[in-house]
Amino acid sequence: MNIMAHPKSGSELSAGSGSPEAIGKHYFKQAWAYSQCIETESRATSHTIDLYSPKLRETRRKLREKCVQILLLSCSYRRKAEELLWKKGFYELTQRSKSNKQALDGSSHLYHAYSEHLSMATGFYTQLLGRLEEHYSLPVTSMDHSQLIGMAHTLG
Repeated sequence: MNIMAHPKSGSELSAGSGSPEAIGKHYFKQAWAYSQCIETESRATSHTIDLYSPKLRETRRKLREKCVQILLLSCSYRRKAEELLWKKGFYELTQRSKSNKQALDGSSHLYHAYSEHLSMATGFYTQLLGRLEEHYSLPVTSMDHSQLIGMAHTLG
């Protein structure tokens, strides 16, 4: 049995108990708590490179994991999870790094951390696409761009 603990309260929910909606709600609360940890830690940093600390990397990893669990459920929290995943897992860090000139300097530590983040994001979304394709039995990787857009509108 897969047991997931809330990051702050320690409350537990068996992945096999409750409706997908209840599980999605519980998982979203966990994801939201991770996003708040990221927000708090990010605000406390004075240097952009500190956004790549092991603690923040691990919290972003947990957020991504929890959001993917939600995306694979049939519940109303999928869109919120997708938005939270993008915003807190990737976008905000990318934007803050891009605004720092050192991120564009090929020799700085920040540049290397930023490049690693972008590579990891590409790999993450490639793997996510494969997982969604398998989970929903969809031949996504063999579709062209217009077919993907049409399917997105159908599923959305």
